[in-house]
Amino acid sequence: MPVLLNARTDTYLFRDPSASDDDLLAETIDRGRAYVQAGADGLFVPGIADQAAIAAICKAVTVPVNLMLGAEPVDLDELLRLGVRRLTCGPAFQLQAQQQLQDTIASLPAPRQA
Repeated sequence: MPVLLNARTDTYLFRDPSASDDDLLAETIDRGRAYVQAGADGLFVPGIADQAAIAAICKAVTVPVNLMLGAEPVDLDELLRLGVRRLTCGPAFQLQAQQQLQDTIASLPAPRQA
């Protein structure tokens, strides 16, 4: 049975606040290339939104790049043009549904005292 190994790097999701954008991009590309050399079939980079960085990563690694959708709308055609080949929903939809449920509960009138 075939297996797809999609290596994950959280350089953007858990960004080091002291890292520059250039350092972050370089670290992500270095990790991606190392994962490919170790046998990864894909690279998952959650938390990234900068289009120039996305394009640079897609060009620098030789495997499909996977991103995680957030709550904000995305242009799927633009992501495809940049080189993204997979999208993951992650927890965005569940978090939105949970927030809507909490908002609905909070808006209910308080029960009357008997």
